[in-house]
Amino acid sequence: MKATFLVFINVQVLFSQNLFFSEYAEGSSNNKYLEIFNGGVESISLADYQLINCRNGCTSWEHSHLLSENNTLPPSSVWVFCSSGSISEILSECDQTIANNSIFNGDDVWALQQISTSTILDIIGVVGDDPGTGWEVAGVNNATKDHTLIRKESIANGIGENWAQAAGTTADNSQWTVNDKDDFSGIGSHTCSACTGSIPVCSDTSACNYSESGDCTYPQQGFCDCSNNVSDCSGTCGGIAIEDNCGVCDTDPTNDCIQDCLGIWGGNAAVDACGVCDGPGAVLECGCTSIPEGYCDCNENTLDCNGDCGGTAMQDECGVCNGPGAIYTCGCTEIPEDECDCNRNSLDACGECGGVIQNPDDCSLFNDVEYLMEYIVINAYPNPFNNHINLMLSCNQCSPEKIEILSAQGSSIETLTVNESPPASRHYFQWKADNSHSGIYFVKVSTPTETMMKKITLLK
Repeated sequence: MKATFLVFINVQVLFSQNLFFSEYAEGSSNNKYLEIFNGGVESISLADYQLINCRNGCTSWEHSHLLSENNTLPPSSVWVFCSSGSISEILSECDQTIANNSIFNGDDVWALQQISTSTILDIIGVVGDDPGTGWEVAGVNNATKDHTLIRKESIANGIGENWAQAAGTTADNSQWTVNDKDDFSGIGSHTCSACTGSIPVCSDTSACNYSESGDCTYPQQGFCDCSNNVSDCSGTCGGIAIEDNCGVCDTDPTNDCIQDCLGIWGGNAAVDACGVCDGPGAVLECGCTSIPEGYCDCNENTLDCNGDCGGTAMQDECGVCNGPGAIYTCGCTEIPEDECDCNRNSLDACGECGGVIQNPDDCSLFNDVEYLMEYIVINAYPNPFNNHINLMLSCNQCSPEKIEILSAQGSSIETLTVNESPPASRHYFQWKADNSHSGIYFVKVSTPTETMMKKITLLK
C-alpha cells in the first residue's frame, strides 16, 4: 500500500511539472496577464492549482488566487489569467480575471503552485528585497516592467523557485524572449517543441481549431464556418439578410418591400385623403364630398334672408328681413290715419275713441259717464323734427308709467322722465335729440293698462 501510494504521488507531481508560465505581460494601464501552458500529454484539472504573489519586496507570500476548479486544461493548451480592466484584445483570450487593484507591477513576484503538495512549479521574480522597478531578463534591465515575456519553445517545464535560471543573463541562456511593451500578439497559444509527448498544434488559420491541440479540422460541407452557419443572400457567413418579396436582399425586408393598398408587393398605390385606394384625392367641392343639398357651403351653413351664406339676418314676425319686429301700436303697423286705435275706431264728436256721439253739443250729456278704458293718442310736433320734438299724450284720465324713445330696430335710445301726477287728460313731454343721428324713431308710451307707439322722423 505504501509503495502504491508513493507511486501515485510521483505521478501527480510528474503531471504537474508540465504546467509552467508560457507568457507574461506588464503593459500600459491595466493591460496585464499571465499565461499558463500544459506541456504534458494528459489533461490537468486546475482545481489543485493556484497563483500566489507578493508585492514591492516581501519575505513571504501575501496573496493567493485559486484557478478555476471546474475546468481542465488539455495538453498543449493555455490558461490566461488577466486584469478585468484589460483591453478587448486581451479579454477575448482571457479565461479568468481579477480586479484591477489585484494586478501586478514589474517588481511583484508571481508563482504557480500545486495546492495539495505546496510545490511551486514556476516563478517570475524573487521573494526578498524589492528590485526597484523590475528584474533583469536576458540581459534586459527592468525586463519585468513595461515588457512582454515569451517562454522559448525549447522550455518544457517550470523551474520551481530558481528564477535566476529562468531569467538568465543573455538572450542565449535565458528561458525568456523579451518583447516590447503592449505586444500582445502571442496571447492565447504557445508552441513547445521540447515538450515530451506533445501533440500537434493546428497552424492553419482557416481551420476551426487553429492554434489548438490536435489535427486541423474544417467546416462541414454545406456550412461556411465552424459554427455550422450558412451564407445569407449577401454572401455573409452567418448573416441574417434574406430576399424580400420584391427580390431585394436585406437584413430587414419589411422596410424595403411592402404591399400597397391593391395588394401588389412593391406597388405604389396608396390610399388617398378620402380613404380610397389609388383614388383621385380630395377633388370635390368639400374635399371628399359635394356641398350637401340644402346648404350653401361645406360648413353646413344656409342662406339668410339677405342671401348671405352663413349670415344671421332673419325675417321678423312682420315678414321684414332683419326688421325690428312688431314694434308698432298695432303690432306690425301704425294706427291707420284718422283712426284712434288698432280696431279701426275713430274719435267721436266728444273725442272718445270708438264713441258714438255725433254732435259735439251733446258731449255735456256724458260728462258724468265713468270711462273704464284708457284711449291713448300721441301727438308729436313738429314731425319730422330737428334737434327736439314736443310730445302730447291725450288719454282718458291716464297716468303714464314709462315713455321710451326706440330706434328703428327696437333698441331703447332714451327714457323720458315721468313726473308723478294724478291722472289727467293730457300730458306734455319733450325729447332733445342732440346726440342722435337722422332717421326713423318711435315713441313708446306705457300706462297701467295700455301701450302705444308713434313713429317720428329726425332730420338734421
